[in-house]
Amino acid sequence: MSATGFDATQQRRRVRRSALLWTLVAAAFYFGFIVLAVVRGLR
Repeated sequence: MSATGFDATQQRRRVRRSALLWTLVAAAFYFGFIVLAVVRGLR
């Protein structure tokens, strides 16, 4: 494999990892707001 192919593979892996990270961050906010709403609703 050429150096550019290796770079493309590394970049694809880095993009996939950052997309997964941002998805987890967004899900944490989403579920956090749901839990907050439920807790406030129970008061």
